[in-house]
Amino acid sequence: MLKRLSEGTEAVSVWSLIGSTTHVTQARDGEVVATCSTWMFEPASGPDPDRLNGALERAGFFREDETEEDFADALAALDAVEDEFGLEVEPGAVAGPLPTMIVPVQLI
Repeated sequence: MLKRLSEGTEAVSVWSLIGSTTHVTQARDGEVVATCSTWMFEPASGPDPDRLNGALERAGFFREDETEEDFADALAALDAVEDEFGLEVEPGAVAGPLPTMIVPVQLI
């Protein structure tokens, strides 16, 4: 879905499983250029991860003390993306039910 959204532009996604890991993905012109799962405690990978990694590092990721209980990775990832990509998520946008999507299964 992010690939399609990024056709002719750039799109960034931050999503988090409740009480679990956070995923951050950056796509540009229909291609995923960087993706990171905070569960892995490793920098983003992909053909062009530098911008996303820089933003996540400035937000406190990839440090020894990141594993401390008070580090909120979902909030930190959202802050990193907002700062780096000039985005702003209004607090009310995440206060109610969030958009959902059903992806049909394709059998090969």
